[in-house]
Amino acid sequence: MPTETTYQNQGTRTASLRFGNIGGSSGSVIPRFHEAIKLGVPIPLTDPNMTHFVMTPRQASDLVLSSAILAQGGEILIAKMPSLRIRDLAVEMVRMLATHYGWDPVNYPIEVKGIRAGEKLKEELTSEAENHRLMSNGRFLCVLPEAPERQKHLRARYQNEGFKTIARIYSSESEPPMTPQQIREFLLQQDVLPESVQQACTQTRVDTETHAARQTEVAL
Repeated sequence: MPTETTYQNQGTRTASLRFGNIGGSSGSVIPRFHEAIKLGVPIPLTDPNMTHFVMTPRQASDLVLSSAILAQGGEILIAKMPSLRIRDLAVEMVRMLATHYGWDPVNYPIEVKGIRAGEKLKEELTSEAENHRLMSNGRFLCVLPEAPERQKHLRARYQNEGFKTIARIYSSESEPPMTPQQIREFLLQQDVLPESVQQACTQTRVDTETHAARQTEVAL
């Protein structure tokens, strides 16, 4: 393992960090879905059951800093993240954005393309081979190094930090998926969607809530 080798050979405190998709980044489906809705073309969906781990750009930056403080050297830290069903993301983006671009959100097309070579329906950030070296707290999973002495030392260190030994595969498929409300809140986080689009969506939501409140008052 490169992390362990680097630590042992150079005496430098190095560790690895694993995390999922960063919403709004070039590797995220969010810009692709947004562009499709903007143009009024069908949203391309690989598979309705596909799930990803996600975080915002700001969360990713905070995570790197937090893990740098926590890391002792030789281990792999894995951020705990919400799981997102990609079809749910497409549906909520249509609800939020279609009207903004002049399209009907009720009948907007989502087109299932099918899985391509090399794609996976779920993300797994740990493996069975790592189960006996896995620890967890509220925010991170930690894969301890294979070297026995280093593993023993770090296990005690992480136990003092509140980590507990577990055995599991951390998979986006087995985690509870984000709710529609959580997805909408995620999309309105900084740098996930263009700021002008977020402002328009926020104003639309405020107008809708105001209208609903007035309708309730009339009914009463």
